[in-house]
Amino acid sequence: MRRSIVASAPGKAVLSGEYAVLDGAPAVAMAVNRRAVVRVEPGDEDHHIVEAPGFSATIGRFTIEPSGLRWLDGGEDYALFEAVLTAGGVRLTDTCRFTLDTEAFRDKDNGDKLGLGSSAALSAALAFALSECDEQDSHPMVAAVGGHREFQGGSGSGVDVATSLAGGLIEYRMGESGWLLLDWPEDLHACFYYSGVSADTRARLARLGSAAKDPTRLDLAEASSRLVERWRTSHAESILTELRRYVDALKHFSDAHELDIFGAGHDRMAESARELELVYKPSGAGGGDVGVVFGSDRMSVEVFSSVAESLGFHPLDIELDPLGARVSQ
Repeated sequence: MRRSIVASAPGKAVLSGEYAVLDGAPAVAMAVNRRAVVRVEPGDEDHHIVEAPGFSATIGRFTIEPSGLRWLDGGEDYALFEAVLTAGGVRLTDTCRFTLDTEAFRDKDNGDKLGLGSSAALSAALAFALSECDEQDSHPMVAAVGGHREFQGGSGSGVDVATSLAGGLIEYRMGESGWLLLDWPEDLHACFYYSGVSADTRARLARLGSAAKDPTRLDLAEASSRLVERWRTSHAESILTELRRYVDALKHFSDAHELDIFGAGHDRMAESARELELVYKPSGAGGGDVGVVFGSDRMSVEVFSSVAESLGFHPLDIELDPLGARVSQ
Protein backbone atom coordinates (compact mmCIF):
# COMPACT_ATOMS: atom_id res chain seq x y z
CA MET A 1 0.00 0.00 0.00
CA ARG A 2 1.69 3.19 -1.13
CA ARG A 3 -1.21 5.64 -0.90
CA SER A 4 -3.13 7.43 1.83
CA ILE A 5 -6.50 6.11 2.96
CA VAL A 6 -9.24 7.79 4.99
CA ALA A 7 -12.23 5.84 6.24
CA SER A 8 -15.01 6.88 8.61
CA ALA A 9 -18.14 5.54 10.27
CA PRO A 10 -20.96 7.14 12.29
CA GLY A 11 -21.84 6.62 15.90
CA LYS A 12 -25.25 5.45 17.05
CA ALA A 13 -28.17 6.29 19.30
CA VAL A 14 -30.57 3.54 20.31
CA LEU A 15 -34.15 4.79 20.01
CA SER A 16 -35.94 1.67 21.21
CA GLY A 17 -35.22 -1.93 22.12
CA GLU A 18 -32.29 -1.43 24.49
CA TYR A 19 -31.89 -4.48 26.74
CA ALA A 20 -34.87 -6.13 24.98
CA VAL A 21 -32.62 -6.77 21.97
CA LEU A 22 -30.62 -9.18 24.14
CA ASP A 23 -33.76 -11.31 24.48
CA GLY A 24 -34.37 -11.51 20.74
CA ALA A 25 -36.62 -8.46 20.40
CA PRO A 26 -36.00 -5.91 17.64
CA ALA A 27 -34.24 -2.63 18.33
CA VAL A 28 -34.33 0.63 16.40
CA ALA A 29 -31.20 2.74 16.21
CA MET A 30 -30.06 5.73 14.22
CA ALA A 31 -26.63 6.63 12.93
CA VAL A 32 -25.57 10.03 14.25
CA ASN A 33 -23.39 12.71 12.75
CA ARG A 34 -20.43 12.02 15.03
CA ARG A 35 -17.97 9.97 13.00
CA ALA A 36 -14.87 7.99 13.88
CA VAL A 37 -12.08 8.57 11.37
CA VAL A 38 -9.17 6.29 10.53
CA ARG A 39 -6.26 7.60 8.48
CA VAL A 40 -3.62 5.33 7.01
CA GLU A 41 -0.38 6.67 5.58
CA PRO A 42 2.51 4.74 3.99
CA GLY A 43 5.21 4.09 6.59
CA ASP A 44 8.97 4.44 6.21
CA GLU A 45 9.98 2.26 9.19
CA ASP A 46 10.44 -1.48 9.34
CA HIS A 47 7.34 -1.79 11.51
CA HIS A 48 3.77 -0.49 11.62
CA ILE A 49 2.68 2.40 13.83
CA VAL A 50 -0.71 3.18 15.37
CA GLU A 51 -1.64 6.23 17.39
CA ALA A 52 -4.83 7.70 18.84
CA PRO A 53 -4.36 11.37 19.77
CA GLY A 54 -6.78 12.45 22.47
CA PHE A 55 -7.25 8.86 23.63
CA SER A 56 -3.73 7.71 24.39
CA ALA A 57 -0.32 9.37 24.57
CA THR A 58 1.22 5.99 23.77
CA ILE A 59 2.31 5.18 20.24
CA GLY A 60 1.87 1.54 19.33
CA ARG A 61 4.47 -0.23 17.22
CA PHE A 62 3.97 -3.70 15.81
CA THR A 63 4.91 -6.18 13.12
CA ILE A 64 2.86 -8.85 11.38
CA GLU A 65 4.43 -12.27 11.84
CA PRO A 66 3.26 -15.63 10.42
CA SER A 67 1.78 -16.27 13.85
CA GLY A 68 -0.09 -12.95 13.83
CA LEU A 69 0.36 -9.43 15.17
CA ARG A 70 3.37 -8.89 17.47
CA TRP A 71 3.58 -5.71 19.53
CA LEU A 72 6.96 -4.06 19.91
CA ASP A 73 5.47 -1.59 22.40
CA GLY A 74 2.20 0.13 23.28
CA GLY A 75 -0.13 -2.75 22.61
CA GLU A 76 -2.02 -2.45 25.90
CA ASP A 77 -3.82 0.66 24.61
CA TYR A 78 -4.81 -0.80 21.24
CA ALA A 79 -6.81 -3.94 22.04
CA LEU A 80 -9.65 -2.89 19.72
CA PHE A 81 -7.23 -2.25 16.86
CA GLU A 82 -5.69 -5.69 17.29
CA ALA A 83 -9.10 -7.38 17.56
CA VAL A 84 -10.39 -5.86 14.30
CA LEU A 85 -7.17 -6.55 12.39
CA THR A 86 -7.12 -10.16 13.62
CA ALA A 87 -10.82 -10.76 12.96
CA GLY A 88 -10.40 -9.58 9.37
CA GLY A 89 -7.32 -11.71 8.76
CA VAL A 90 -5.71 -8.66 7.17
CA ARG A 91 -2.27 -8.98 5.62
CA LEU A 92 -0.23 -5.78 5.59
CA THR A 93 2.50 -6.16 3.01
CA ASP A 94 3.78 -2.57 3.29
CA THR A 95 4.41 -0.77 6.54
CA CYS A 96 1.70 1.69 7.54
CA ARG A 97 1.01 4.45 10.04
CA PHE A 98 -2.54 4.38 11.46
CA THR A 99 -4.21 7.35 13.15
CA LEU A 100 -7.43 6.59 15.05
CA ASP A 101 -9.60 9.66 15.66
CA THR A 102 -12.69 9.53 17.91
CA GLU A 103 -12.59 13.14 19.09
CA ALA A 104 -16.08 13.74 17.66
CA PHE A 105 -17.45 11.52 20.43
CA ARG A 106 -16.34 13.85 23.20
CA ASP A 107 -18.49 16.58 24.67
CA LYS A 108 -17.18 19.87 23.35
CA ASP A 109 -17.72 21.65 26.67
CA ASN A 110 -16.02 19.31 29.17
CA GLY A 111 -14.30 16.66 27.06
CA ASP A 112 -16.36 13.75 28.44
CA LYS A 113 -16.78 10.77 26.15
CA LEU A 114 -20.41 10.53 25.06
CA GLY A 115 -22.21 7.20 24.94
CA LEU A 116 -22.71 7.25 21.19
CA GLY A 117 -20.90 4.06 20.21
CA SER A 118 -17.40 5.35 19.60
CA SER A 119 -15.77 1.91 19.78
CA ALA A 120 -18.29 0.43 17.33
CA ALA A 121 -17.81 3.34 14.94
CA LEU A 122 -14.04 2.98 15.18
CA SER A 123 -14.32 -0.76 14.52
CA ALA A 124 -16.34 -0.12 11.36
CA ALA A 125 -14.07 2.66 10.10
CA LEU A 126 -10.94 0.65 10.84
CA ALA A 127 -12.31 -2.45 9.12
CA PHE A 128 -12.99 -0.47 5.95
CA ALA A 129 -9.57 1.18 6.06
CA LEU A 130 -7.85 -2.19 6.54
CA SER A 131 -9.76 -3.68 3.63
CA GLU A 132 -8.11 -1.07 1.41
CA CYS A 133 -4.66 -1.97 2.77
CA ASP A 134 -5.02 -5.71 2.20
CA GLU A 135 -4.05 -7.07 -1.19
CA GLN A 136 -6.21 -10.14 -0.53
CA ASP A 137 -10.00 -10.16 -0.59
CA SER A 138 -11.12 -9.09 2.86
CA HIS A 139 -14.54 -8.61 4.39
CA PRO A 140 -14.79 -5.39 6.43
CA MET A 141 -18.20 -6.27 7.90
CA VAL A 142 -16.82 -9.52 9.29
CA ALA A 143 -13.80 -7.70 10.71
CA ALA A 144 -15.92 -4.96 12.30
CA VAL A 145 -18.49 -7.27 13.88
CA GLY A 146 -16.05 -9.97 14.96
CA GLY A 147 -13.40 -7.56 16.17
CA HIS A 148 -15.77 -5.47 18.24
CA ARG A 149 -17.37 -8.53 19.79
CA GLU A 150 -13.94 -9.90 20.73
CA PHE A 151 -13.02 -6.53 22.20
CA GLN A 152 -16.19 -6.57 24.35
CA GLY A 153 -15.51 -10.07 25.57
CA GLY A 154 -18.50 -11.49 23.72
CA SER A 155 -21.06 -9.22 25.40
CA GLY A 156 -23.46 -6.81 23.74
CA SER A 157 -26.04 -7.18 20.99
CA GLY A 158 -24.14 -5.82 18.00
CA VAL A 159 -26.71 -3.10 17.29
CA ASP A 160 -24.05 -0.40 17.61
CA VAL A 161 -21.75 -1.94 14.99
CA ALA A 162 -24.67 -2.63 12.65
CA THR A 163 -25.76 1.00 12.85
CA SER A 164 -22.22 2.24 12.17
CA LEU A 165 -21.96 -0.03 9.15
CA ALA A 166 -25.39 0.80 7.74
CA GLY A 167 -25.95 4.47 8.45
CA GLY A 168 -29.44 5.96 8.57
CA LEU A 169 -32.25 4.51 10.69
CA ILE A 170 -32.30 0.74 11.12
CA GLU A 171 -34.25 -2.11 12.66
CA TYR A 172 -31.95 -4.74 14.10
CA ARG A 173 -32.32 -8.19 15.63
CA MET A 174 -29.48 -9.88 17.47
CA GLY A 175 -28.20 -13.00 15.73
CA GLU A 176 -29.45 -12.04 12.29
CA SER A 177 -27.08 -11.02 9.52
CA GLY A 178 -27.95 -7.57 8.29
CA TRP A 179 -30.60 -5.04 9.19
CA LEU A 180 -33.72 -3.36 7.81
CA LEU A 181 -33.48 0.28 6.75
CA LEU A 182 -36.34 2.47 7.98
CA ASP A 183 -37.58 5.93 6.98
CA TRP A 184 -37.58 8.71 9.52
CA PRO A 185 -41.20 9.88 10.04
CA GLU A 186 -41.73 13.34 8.59
CA ASP A 187 -43.67 14.66 11.61
CA LEU A 188 -41.52 13.10 14.32
CA HIS A 189 -39.07 15.49 15.96
CA ALA A 190 -36.31 14.55 18.38
CA CYS A 191 -33.59 16.22 20.39
CA PHE A 192 -30.73 14.55 22.26
CA TYR A 193 -29.29 15.58 25.62
CA TYR A 194 -26.22 14.78 27.66
CA SER A 195 -26.71 14.17 31.36
CA GLY A 196 -23.16 15.10 32.33
CA VAL A 197 -22.75 11.65 33.89
CA SER A 198 -20.97 8.76 32.18
CA ALA A 199 -22.75 5.39 32.23
CA ASP A 200 -21.21 1.97 32.80
CA THR A 201 -22.80 -0.20 30.11
CA ARG A 202 -20.73 -3.29 30.81
CA ALA A 203 -21.64 -3.35 34.50
CA ARG A 204 -25.34 -3.20 33.70
CA LEU A 205 -25.08 -5.93 31.10
CA ALA A 206 -23.19 -8.13 33.55
CA ARG A 207 -25.84 -7.59 36.21
CA LEU A 208 -28.63 -8.42 33.76
CA GLY A 209 -26.77 -11.47 32.46
CA SER A 210 -26.76 -13.04 35.89
CA ALA A 211 -30.50 -12.48 36.41
CA ALA A 212 -33.26 -14.93 35.56
CA LYS A 213 -35.89 -13.91 33.05
CA ASP A 214 -38.96 -12.49 34.73
CA PRO A 215 -42.25 -10.94 33.57
CA THR A 216 -40.72 -7.48 33.18
CA ARG A 217 -38.19 -8.81 30.65
CA LEU A 218 -40.96 -10.44 28.66
CA ASP A 219 -43.07 -7.29 28.85
CA LEU A 220 -40.16 -5.18 27.62
CA ALA A 221 -39.54 -7.51 24.68
CA GLU A 222 -43.21 -7.41 23.73
CA ALA A 223 -43.30 -3.61 24.02
CA SER A 224 -40.22 -3.38 21.81
CA SER A 225 -41.82 -5.61 19.17
CA ARG A 226 -45.04 -3.57 19.16
CA LEU A 227 -43.06 -0.35 18.87
CA VAL A 228 -41.05 -1.61 15.89
CA GLU A 229 -44.31 -2.23 14.05
CA ARG A 230 -45.09 1.45 14.53
CA TRP A 231 -41.60 2.51 13.43
CA ARG A 232 -42.21 0.64 10.18
CA THR A 233 -45.30 2.71 9.44
CA SER A 234 -43.38 6.00 9.75
CA HIS A 235 -46.47 7.48 11.42
CA ALA A 236 -45.37 9.89 14.14
CA GLU A 237 -48.43 9.82 16.40
CA SER A 238 -48.65 6.03 16.50
CA ILE A 239 -44.92 5.82 17.27
CA LEU A 240 -45.32 8.29 20.15
CA THR A 241 -48.29 6.36 21.57
CA GLU A 242 -46.32 3.11 21.60
CA LEU A 243 -43.16 4.88 22.84
CA ARG A 244 -45.03 5.93 25.99
CA ARG A 245 -45.93 2.30 26.68
CA TYR A 246 -42.38 1.23 25.94
CA VAL A 247 -40.93 3.78 28.38
CA ASP A 248 -43.28 2.50 31.10
CA ALA A 249 -42.15 -1.08 30.40
CA LEU A 250 -38.50 0.03 30.50
CA LYS A 251 -39.05 1.66 33.91
CA HIS A 252 -40.64 -1.47 35.36
CA PHE A 253 -37.83 -3.58 33.94
CA SER A 254 -35.20 -1.24 35.39
CA ASP A 255 -36.79 -1.34 38.85
CA ALA A 256 -37.13 -5.12 38.81
CA HIS A 257 -33.45 -5.64 38.01
CA GLU A 258 -32.08 -2.64 39.96
CA LEU A 259 -30.41 -1.27 36.83
CA ASP A 260 -31.17 2.40 37.60
CA ILE A 261 -31.69 3.10 33.89
CA PHE A 262 -33.58 6.29 34.73
CA GLY A 263 -30.98 7.46 37.25
CA ALA A 264 -28.72 10.50 36.87
CA GLY A 265 -31.74 12.71 36.22
CA HIS A 266 -33.38 10.75 33.40
CA ASP A 267 -36.44 10.18 35.62
CA ARG A 268 -36.98 13.92 36.09
CA MET A 269 -36.50 14.49 32.38
CA ALA A 270 -39.15 11.87 31.59
CA GLU A 271 -41.63 13.41 34.05
CA SER A 272 -41.10 16.92 32.67
CA ALA A 273 -41.50 15.71 29.10
CA ARG A 274 -44.76 13.97 29.95
CA GLU A 275 -46.15 17.26 31.31
CA LEU A 276 -45.49 18.81 27.88
CA GLU A 277 -47.06 15.79 26.12
CA LEU A 278 -43.63 14.71 24.89
CA VAL A 279 -41.85 11.38 25.37
CA TYR A 280 -38.38 11.20 26.89
CA LYS A 281 -36.17 8.16 27.43
CA PRO A 282 -32.53 7.29 28.05
CA SER A 283 -30.77 6.13 24.91
CA GLY A 284 -29.00 2.83 25.40
CA ALA A 285 -27.86 1.61 28.82
CA GLY A 286 -29.11 4.66 30.72
CA GLY A 287 -28.04 5.66 34.20
CA GLY A 288 -26.39 8.70 32.68
CA ASP A 289 -24.94 9.57 29.28
CA VAL A 290 -27.45 10.43 26.56
CA GLY A 291 -31.24 10.71 26.45
CA VAL A 292 -33.71 11.71 23.75
CA VAL A 293 -37.03 13.52 23.72
CA PHE A 294 -39.63 12.90 21.01
CA GLY A 295 -42.66 14.88 19.90
CA SER A 296 -44.85 15.60 16.89
CA ASP A 297 -44.71 19.36 17.49
CA ARG A 298 -41.34 20.91 16.71
CA MET A 299 -41.97 23.96 18.90
CA SER A 300 -42.67 21.82 21.99
CA VAL A 301 -39.50 19.82 21.43
CA GLU A 302 -37.48 23.03 21.15
CA VAL A 303 -39.10 24.50 24.28
CA PHE A 304 -38.11 21.38 26.21
CA SER A 305 -34.45 22.40 25.91
CA SER A 306 -34.88 25.10 28.54
CA VAL A 307 -36.44 22.53 30.88
CA ALA A 308 -33.59 20.11 30.24
CA GLU A 309 -30.95 22.73 30.99
CA SER A 310 -32.67 23.59 34.27
CA LEU A 311 -32.29 19.89 35.18
CA GLY A 312 -28.58 19.89 34.36
CA PHE A 313 -28.82 18.37 30.87
CA HIS A 314 -27.62 20.13 27.75
CA PRO A 315 -28.62 19.59 24.13
CA LEU A 316 -26.31 17.84 21.69
CA ASP A 317 -25.95 18.82 18.05
CA ILE A 318 -26.97 15.39 16.83
CA GLU A 319 -28.71 14.60 13.57
CA LEU A 320 -29.33 11.45 11.59
CA ASP A 321 -26.35 10.49 9.40
CA PRO A 322 -27.54 8.70 6.27
CA LEU A 323 -24.06 7.41 5.43
CA GLY A 324 -22.63 4.26 6.96
CA ALA A 325 -18.99 3.18 7.08
CA ARG A 326 -17.11 4.28 3.98
CA VAL A 327 -13.72 5.00 2.47
CA SER A 328 -13.64 8.64 1.43
CA GLN A 329 -10.35 8.63 -0.48
